[in-house]
Amino acid sequence: EEIIKDTKTEEIEKFEVVMPEIDITKVSVTIPSGLTYKLGYSINTNFVSQINYDSTKLKTSKDFSWKDRKSAMYTLKNPVALTSNLNYAGSFLAVTNKISWEPIWQGHPYINEKENSASSINSLKLADYKAESQNVINNNSISFKPFYYVPSFKDTGISYNTNLKLFRRKFLSDDPENPEWENLLFDKDDKESFTTHTLNLTLASNQLNNKFKQNLVVSAALPPQDTKYGFNFNFVFPYVTSAFNFSVQEKNESETVKEFKWNPFQQSITLSLFDSKLKISESLNYNIDEKYWDSLKLTLNWNKLSFSYVMDYTNVVDFVDNETNKGWITSDEEKFQPYSLSFSYIPTTKTFYYWKNRISVAPGLNFSVVADLIRPTNSYLVFSPSLSFKLNEFLTLTFSSTSRNSVLYRYFQAMLGHPGRVPGETNPFIDLIDSFRFDDRS
Repeated sequence: EEIIKDTKTEEIEKFEVVMPEIDITKVSVTIPSGLTYKLGYSINTNFVSQINYDSTKLKTSKDFSWKDRKSAMYTLKNPVALTSNLNYAGSFLAVTNKISWEPIWQGHPYINEKENSASSINSLKLADYKAESQNVINNNSISFKPFYYVPSFKDTGISYNTNLKLFRRKFLSDDPENPEWENLLFDKDDKESFTTHTLNLTLASNQLNNKFKQNLVVSAALPPQDTKYGFNFNFVFPYVTSAFNFSVQEKNESETVKEFKWNPFQQSITLSLFDSKLKISESLNYNIDEKYWDSLKLTLNWNKLSFSYVMDYTNVVDFVDNETNKGWITSDEEKFQPYSLSFSYIPTTKTFYYWKNRISVAPGLNFSVVADLIRPTNSYLVFSPSLSFKLNEFLTLTFSSTSRNSVLYRYFQAMLGHPGRVPGETNPFIDLIDSFRFDDRS
């Protein structure tokens, strides 16, 4: 009996049910950081040297000589920048100030007077003078996001941006023998001196971990720039992204006549399905002042295949075939009409590795067909295969070839009722075989 009792006790202990621990919900609280300040600098030197030769004298390789230089040119850019960033509580308040000196020197230390005419020498000197620059630029940005620590409205805020040219050197003369420059300081009423002056208000919200987002940006370009007010709406939903953009801008017809005109209304929408393997997008522009559709583009992308259809507001073109004229004639009439239809296939490059991954081989392909719906005879096909060899991140050799068929329309012209516009073989398969007839010149 004791043995039986002990066995039963062991079985009871063996099959004792252990309840799992209950997960406790953890609430994370972001503690605003204090005041941070960073100061940095950058120096980027870029030097370009160019030697020019007269290619018209090179009939064979033996005609070339390193000494027969036509001219020699150099360009030196050495921008120096000092940047400061002040942040309070992360991105709650951010102030950025950048002052930079952006000098550019360009010159021709050698010009062969025998190879260059007097006018060419003067043009080279004038180009050097106009390319030189001694600008001192100051960029400022202030951003304030009052709801930065409220997740649903953290991107809502206001920003102010300026770009000031504190000093600039302007070339005045057109005489290379007597060059003249003017040193200009900052002028708050000069558009060339006060190049950026904008104020942006952003109203943004997001829900369900950014799966639903709404964003409204109201922007204003302030004097001395032409006054401009813009409105940009962006909406993000699962599988769908859309945007609407329109603005009104001050147009100065003269110093006395100033009026506001609408810029084209822009709208776009994108539908993404099957983990973004299939994308369907549409974009549309509408001219509000003139009241006409300006452009339309429809695009479908599936894996590596892409289809595109474009309509545009442009001149009407007609094909004329009579005793006086033959060919495409562009009229003054404009209308919203089909512009182009295209197809492309660019597969992902697959890399093959050999010799313990030290050598790699990657074939590539680019295939595209473009149908010009305005002038169909301008339609073409491009086929570009390539092959790349790479040796252990030391040497890369790429071989590529491009074949272009610019008479694609002649295969379809009879079908469209327009025979004779493009002469030649109208059967694409026979034409393809003939293109490999290296034994027959015709």
